[in-house]
Amino acid sequence: MNALKFLIIFFFFVNLSGFSQMEPSTNKAGKSGYKDKKTGKIIPFIYDDAKQFHDGEALVRKEKVHFLIDKNGKKLKEIPYPSVKYVQKGEYMFQSDSAWGIISSSGEVKVRMDFTELVRSGMIENVYVARKGDKIGIFSTETGVILPMEYECDEFEKVFGRDGDVYFGETSPLTLKHKDKWGVIELHGKIILPFEYEHLKAIGGYLKEPKGYLGAKKNGKYGLIDYQGKEQIPFEYDFFLGQYCNRERNQNDPYVFMNGEKIVLYDLSAKSVIAKASRSNESYYILDYCTLSKGNKRGVIDTLGNIIIPFEYDVIFFGGADFFEKQTLSTYCVKKGSTCALYVPGVGLKTPFLEGRSLEYGKAYDKNCFIRYKGDECALLDAEFKVIFKFDFKDISFFQNKIVTYDKDGKMGVVGLDGKITWE
Repeated sequence: MNALKFLIIFFFFVNLSGFSQMEPSTNKAGKSGYKDKKTGKIIPFIYDDAKQFHDGEALVRKEKVHFLIDKNGKKLKEIPYPSVKYVQKGEYMFQSDSAWGIISSSGEVKVRMDFTELVRSGMIENVYVARKGDKIGIFSTETGVILPMEYECDEFEKVFGRDGDVYFGETSPLTLKHKDKWGVIELHGKIILPFEYEHLKAIGGYLKEPKGYLGAKKNGKYGLIDYQGKEQIPFEYDFFLGQYCNRERNQNDPYVFMNGEKIVLYDLSAKSVIAKASRSNESYYILDYCTLSKGNKRGVIDTLGNIIIPFEYDVIFFGGADFFEKQTLSTYCVKKGSTCALYVPGVGLKTPFLEGRSLEYGKAYDKNCFIRYKGDECALLDAEFKVIFKFDFKDISFFQNKIVTYDKDGKMGVVGLDGKITWE
């Protein structure tokens, strides 16, 4: 009888939880609110943005004002910062001018400092990586400083496994610079490689454990070592650029060095320099071109070691459609500081550098256009780079000669040249 009562109560609460599944949604006018698909209950569509509920509260925005509401739409607390996002139970990350910090649901500011950036760990609760200029530190909102703001690194996204949040574990090898020397350290201070190298560059970025190889510099020359410090490729090159990887990255893909202005491809399995990066027995294909880094600058090479985009840019990524009918290589977006431009290998820059974090070329309504992201603003530009329309806090993309956007339910809307959205 007691077991039966337990089952009845258990299923009662399971079913009851289904009556409170308020999900954010967007109406045809572009306003956000909440709807429970099982009960039909709604929170009015009056917000410019609405996030998921966590522990009975949700973050919403009206114009540039953020606040928390409960599942009845009651306002709980205003969070007086222009940029806010949920990070974990009862905690929100905010940015205001140059200051970053963590604020609780009750309004208590747990951390507020003059950081360049603050990024939450997606694997370790209460842990954050802070950046200020070239310096990096790691702290916990519960226990305080873990690694002081004394370290530096190349390619932050790779070292810390950044994908929105950062994803590194307690024993992940962190390749960092400290007091002008490079080494590898775990989160809580265990030294994997001593801080005695002139430079270190891990292959493949974030790793769960110290496994694989690193480009290393000693006495002015680069070679390749493993995580025990054992030499794998001799120290006789001016620069180490990385590994010419395919999409099934493996250790048999060639390692890329430079001597002077010449690219050198080195096959570790054969222990020799090779003329061309080609498919190995463990790979289905090799990419025709590869983005690598020389120091903190990015460039692109082909399988023969030709430099098709010079190593001059902070970031390089896909830049949209082809400019020419017989264009053989992709269009790239290249970034310098706070500006970006589009580059076609073999041709050069196709646009001037514009303020923004990304630029993409395409056609919409039979017109040559560009989509530019600048902070929280997304704008459609004409062929002369004049703004046709712009949105705050909304993404747009090219699709079948149109401009489209999507709401929180994945529903597509077609955006006209007047900026008005027709939801399908």
